[in-house]
Amino acid sequence: DFRWVASAHLGWRGCAQDPLSQFNSFVDSWCNVVVLLGPAICGDCYVVDEVTRSAVAQHLPDAPTQNGLDLRIGLQKQLEERGAQCEVVGSCVFEDERYFSYRREGVTGRQAGIVALL
Repeated sequence: DFRWVASAHLGWRGCAQDPLSQFNSFVDSWCNVVVLLGPAICGDCYVVDEVTRSAVAQHLPDAPTQNGLDLRIGLQKQLEERGAQCEVVGSCVFEDERYFSYRREGVTGRQAGIVALL
């Protein structure tokens, strides 16, 4: 019984470059793929231009909102269509001050993450 853990961070540029192109190889190799989509800016707060929305929509058609992007929703839909079990955890980083948000703060910050298999 193999157990693996991985972590990835995707912004709109990564999502516009077919981020799930290699995902099917994971599903084909392993029976249960569970994905936790962590805190991220929501579609109401992540306002972007039409060019950016269109670029992401090529690979994540459910991500564009009326004026922005909800990358977690777009990723969740695509991952579930590929057989993964997805769970969205955490809230909007722009609205929830427990999380850093460049769009809210206006200054660059650094983040770190820890991923563990217990």
